Amino acid sequence: TGVAGAVKGTLLPVTIEGMPAGVEVMLQIGPAINGTALRDATGLIGFDDFLNQIEYADASTELNNRVKADVLAGFDAAAAAGKTVTFTGAFAYGSNTAVLQVTPVALEVAP
Repeated sequence: TGVAGAVKGTLLPVTIEGMPAGVEVMLQIGPAINGTALRDATGLIGFDDFLNQIEYADASTELNNRVKADVLAGFDAAAAAGKTVTFTGAFAYGSNTAVLQVTPVALEVAP
């Protein structure tokens, strides 16, 4: 839970109390949802579950498409600016630890 900022391209910055200095949280809000965070987060979907790398990548694409359809459809990011947002999501912890780019699976905006 945090306060949404102004949209930056395909990302919505969220200020969260207690985050370490210099760490930003950004929600992916589309239209493009990038990455494999949702596929990889649970550890239940592995490369060996698929015939080839393309099918493995397609699993990520489909999960990201579900986020667009089920979580972000109708979400007005501009209207969320300055409001409290509560979300659940996944992110890949990689080389850029200063920006946590979260793919939301649940997202609510306080009135």
